[in-house]
Amino acid sequence: MESVNVPLSLSDEEFESMMREFNSAGDWMFEQLALKRSALGPAVENEISQGSVPPGEGDGARDT
Repeated sequence: MESVNVPLSLSDEEFESMMREFNSAGDWMFEQLALKRSALGPAVENEISQGSVPPGEGDGARDT
């Protein structure tokens, strides 16, 4: 019979630390998206927001 690994609960400090890291990562992602949008220029950003550019096109994505 296999043993079941039961995860331990986080302490309040561990939870708070994890949430701070999560929020920090979210802030960083938001900043990166804002930088990317500003680099695209207003014309391309307008097309993307209006849905005239398919997802993945006009946003710097490349097929590899």
